[in-house]
Amino acid sequence: MAGRVCQDPGCCTLLSIYNDMDYCSLHAPMVVPRMRGKVLND
Repeated sequence: MAGRVCQDPGCCTLLSIYNDMDYCSLHAPMVVPRMRGKVLND
């Protein structure tokens, strides 16, 4: 796990051992949290 680099082309950010994703925080896919009790329209 040591020495992992962000998978985004052109990004050379070293990933933390605590980051189990393949991307750094700048290039990670956006995840919208579900708001409790709120109905979201798609």
